[in-house]
Amino acid sequence: MKFMVTWELYPQTKMEVLEVWARLPSAERSTLGKGLKFIGRWHDLAAGTGVLIVETKDLAALHRYLGQWTPYMDVNVVPAMDDRESGAVAKKIVADRRQ
Repeated sequence: MKFMVTWELYPQTKMEVLEVWARLPSAERSTLGKGLKFIGRWHDLAAGTGVLIVETKDLAALHRYLGQWTPYMDVNVVPAMDDRESGAVAKKIVADRRQ
């Protein structure tokens, strides 16, 4: 299952997080841990916000990964679908409403 993780840095931790992030090698940035598949991540550095898309069958593994960042930011996790998946579900929703 895919999940969309959004975050907002706490103002008092923003520079500390940016310093850590700037030092991480790019290969390490996309290594989330066992059981987690990195799909993509986008940042708004000015606002201190961003989004991560990750795929996993192990929600505990996702929360373990996020736990290392939660002292520095608010984090929200919601299930997500790609275009193909959401298109198939949309067709079913429309069909259900027509019955």
